[in-house]
Amino acid sequence: LALCPPLRQEPFAPVGARVCKGDTIALLTLDTLQLPVTAPADGTVVEVLAQDDTLIGYGAGILIIRL
Repeated sequence: LALCPPLRQEPFAPVGARVCKGDTIALLTLDTLQLPVTAPADGTVVEVLAQDDTLIGYGAGILIIRL
């Protein structure tokens, strides 16, 4: 899981960020392929649950968005 865009230090959606449905909030890496993970709804990021560059399981939460 990548919480920051490649070659950048700033996360896609840090705590306090306003996100819109469909915004990229992370990148999921499968072998050499990177797939965008998008926000399911409009809201404000209140907590980041996952850590950058870690393995996460299917269905695991990445962040919490307050609607």
